[in-house]
Amino acid sequence: MEFAKKTIEEKGYKTWVSNDNKHLIIERELGKIIRFFPYSGWHSGSGIKYGRGLQNLLKQI
Repeated sequence: MEFAKKTIEEKGYKTWVSNDNKHLIIERELGKIIRFFPYSGWHSGSGIKYGRGLQNLLKQI
């Protein structure tokens, strides 16, 4: 979880860990929210295609 959070923040995005400590919440421009579940690799949200893997998420944002 910490590796994913650090990597995404290095790209300039704000991130928060969810209240249940199961996923990251990533804020993009204009309030668009992406959810990334680092343990399963699943990501979905506004402005991206859903899928799996941190590298695939980083390519889209």
